[in-house]
Amino acid sequence: MHKNDLNYKINQILKRETRYHREAYFFVSASVTYTTAKLAQTRHVNALELLKGISTYALKEFGPFYKDILQGWGIYKASDIGTIVYELIAEQALSASEDDSRDDFSVDYDLFAAAEIADSKDKPLNKKVPTID
Repeated sequence: MHKNDLNYKINQILKRETRYHREAYFFVSASVTYTTAKLAQTRHVNALELLKGISTYALKEFGPFYKDILQGWGIYKASDIGTIVYELIAEQALSASEDDSRDDFSVDYDLFAAAEIADSKDKPLNKKVPTID
C-alpha cells in the first residue's frame, strides 16, 4: 500500500480513531467528490454545503435506508461528519482552507431529514381502497 493511497490513509486513521467504521471514511471522501462535482465551477465547499451534499449523496446511494447505514458506521450527527473530515484532513486525504474549522460542523443540521421524507413517501396511506362489486 502506498502512503498516498486512500486505503492506507484510512488505515492510519483507524489506528487512532475507532468510533467510525472504515466505510464511513470512504463514504465521506466520495461525498466530497460528489458535492464538488455538482458545483458550476470547482471550488472549496463549506461545512453546510458538504453536509447537504452528504445527505443528497447518501440518499442517492442507499435510498431511504441511508440513515440506518450511516448510523451503523457510527455517524449520528453533523459533528461526526466533522470528525471524519478532519481526520481525513490530518492524513492529507482532504484539504481545508484557513477559514475552516471542525467547529463548523457543530451545527443543528439533520443529516437524516431527507431519509425520513423519502421513507414517508414510500409508506402507503391508511385509506381504504375502493372495490368494485
